[in-house]
Amino acid sequence: MMTTPPSRPKLSLKRKVAADTVEAPSTPSTNEQPPVSKPVASPPAAAPVPPPPASQPKKPKTYAQASLEIVRAHFPTCLPEPAQPLAIGVGEQIRDIVVAEAMGVSLKRVRAALKAYTSRRHYLIAVWKGTRRIGLDGQPLEGTAGDVSEEARQLAAARLVIHFSYDVTTSSTIESDQLPGRVAAAEAVLKRIKTGEDSGESDGGEQAMAPVAVTETE
Repeated sequence: MMTTPPSRPKLSLKRKVAADTVEAPSTPSTNEQPPVSKPVASPPAAAPVPPPPASQPKKPKTYAQASLEIVRAHFPTCLPEPAQPLAIGVGEQIRDIVVAEAMGVSLKRVRAALKAYTSRRHYLIAVWKGTRRIGLDGQPLEGTAGDVSEEARQLAAARLVIHFSYDVTTSSTIESDQLPGRVAAAEAVLKRIKTGEDSGESDGGEQAMAPVAVTETE
């Protein structure tokens, strides 16, 4: 009895490709140009910071301003702010006290201070409005002593026109084309008062024909 020989395994010539085979990188073509990097724009230069403006030197105080501060330090109640009409004869009272108490303030200073105070725009407007006059204690006077006369109001209005181009009837600045005629009329009022046609009232500075030079306009 013949036996069949065992079959031999068949050999395969195919190669198994490894799963992790990595392809070799391709060699770049020699004709390709390398990328050109764009220039980065620099930030704009900061604008130069201007130096701070130089502080303007303060104008020196006038003699009238300095005098007003000196006298007000001794009589703060009768020279208040905002300005108010002073009692008739208050200037003489202040001068008498200065002399009697030997305050070391010259009478020239007193006159300059009173004239500066009563020549201010706000003071003249207060007179024109008929605000009651105040005494040395700063309190309004009772009765007729605190009244502002009509002539004092006319004087204040005239001085407002001449020295400040201010119209009391409209509470505004007078137009330049109307100013010459208004000034002429105001000067006529001052002339009438100066020649003695007024009541002779005086508060020590209110009847001055021209205000003392001061740097403020109030």
